[in-house]
Amino acid sequence: FNQLSSLSDNVSRLTSLANLDMSSNQLSDLPQKLSTLKGTLTSLNVAHNLFEEQPKVLSSLTSLRVLDLSHNRIGCIHASISSLGNLSHLSVEYNRLHFLPFEIAQLKSMRHLGLEGN
Repeated sequence: FNQLSSLSDNVSRLTSLANLDMSSNQLSDLPQKLSTLKGTLTSLNVAHNLFEEQPKVLSSLTSLRVLDLSHNRIGCIHASISSLGNLSHLSVEYNRLHFLPFEIAQLKSMRHLGLEGN
């Protein structure tokens, strides 16, 4: 396990970055500057961290196809998840979810939705 508690804004300078794996750290939020990768970032893994809510920057990462938020402390998925129209794989297993927003039905590309352990 790593001990990173924050993600440097400098990651946003990696303008061709397609896959970002920040799993098994101590993250509780993601920087807004990550939104500069909205055209290239297709896979984001932040499983096994300390998130208590869905990071706000996620709604701007419209190229995401794979999003892993599993094994965190997230209580709800926000309606803004519907802005991720390319999302085909969403893992939110082992969080603290009590419901899913109606807007999740707008994700027409969704092929996998992992909800185990909530």
